[in-house]
Amino acid sequence: MTPSTADLALWTDWLTLAAIPQVGRRRLWQLITALGSPGEVLRASPRALRTAEGVDEVTVNSIVEHRDTLDLRPEAEAIAAMGARLIPFTDPGYPRALRAMDDPPPLLHVLGELEPLDEVGIAIVGSRNMTDYGRQMTEAIAGDLAEAGVTVISGFATGVDGAAHRAALERGGRTLAVLGAGLDIVYPSTHRRLRQRVAESGALISEYRLGAAPRAEHFPERNAVLAGLAQGVVVVEAGEKSGALITATRAAELGRPVFAVPGDATRANSRGVNRLIQEGARLVMSAEDVLADMRGLLRGLLSELGGEAALGAEGASPDPPPVPSAVLEALDEEERGLFTRIQGGAVQLDTLMRGLDPDQRAALPMHLMNLQLHGLIAELPGKRYTACPSSASLETRAAGPTPPLNSEDHG
Repeated sequence: MTPSTADLALWTDWLTLAAIPQVGRRRLWQLITALGSPGEVLRASPRALRTAEGVDEVTVNSIVEHRDTLDLRPEAEAIAAMGARLIPFTDPGYPRALRAMDDPPPLLHVLGELEPLDEVGIAIVGSRNMTDYGRQMTEAIAGDLAEAGVTVISGFATGVDGAAHRAALERGGRTLAVLGAGLDIVYPSTHRRLRQRVAESGALISEYRLGAAPRAEHFPERNAVLAGLAQGVVVVEAGEKSGALITATRAAELGRPVFAVPGDATRANSRGVNRLIQEGARLVMSAEDVLADMRGLLRGLLSELGGEAALGAEGASPDPPPVPSAVLEALDEEERGLFTRIQGGAVQLDTLMRGLDPDQRAALPMHLMNLQLHGLIAELPGKRYTACPSSASLETRAAGPTPPLNSEDHG
């Protein structure tokens, strides 16, 4: 889709503000929070700029000095010319999962198409020095996940990343590639054909400007975005200092499950992944192992997004366990709706919080605690909640369908 004149103007404002010296990601957020949009920041008086929390005089002077001399319109037009687009945080198409990060990238460069159902995504990461065993495991897990309707997300590097993207494509699935360079930089060079295929059946994503080289400091940031996009992370072969471990760490910080494929204990590129298992990552040997753990959460997302997918043939979500009338009467409407959402399987806290207004978010911990005290749900590692099996034997009251926690929770 060709961007409109208004789109190009908006892209230019975002690119300009981000390119001004002293305006890093954190100050950009502070400025936009205070003044509303990049355009308003660029037009603001020095006095208005000083109202932004944490913005010092050096930053104010830099904005005033550079805002009229930087001309980023040609770069915005170049992005459009290559068939890509910019998705700022304020855009409705910005991935919901990334919003759970404390410091999400303000601006995404995207070549291809992001679809709402890409929220049902699992990251697969690992060593660039992949063994035959690593290839076999990556191709099997990525291919089976893709066939089940899960979007496979990875970092477009050689080795495990490339194998995951290819396996998803070969099984007719979607895949997202998060880059550590500008969209116009083909890196690694051996992935030129893969780049085209990913753009046709998914998307290439970068937070960096056109022409940005694949610098070492970009990759930890790339790994954080990769973790933020995914509902869980699978690590296949990783050494003790592998970037894949950064992705796993960031996923754990977001309360998202980390899975690890056990490796040969005699190989250096297995030490990191085996250490993850020792430290509590879930040992998996197939896509079904991943889906068995996450099927309830992923189906909940699919329901919110209005989509359908196989998500594997086994382990279908059971009918919601019935609740006795005495317990129902002790719960308020929001707690009944909350329990209904958790009945389908393990659900992460950030998923339960989606679509809630500030008052509902503040009350959520109390509601979860009340459901636990009634023996209806249990908390799992990684800030996840599941219905207690014992509640399945309880007799229910004929009360009709339970309302959702928030009728607006379909955004």
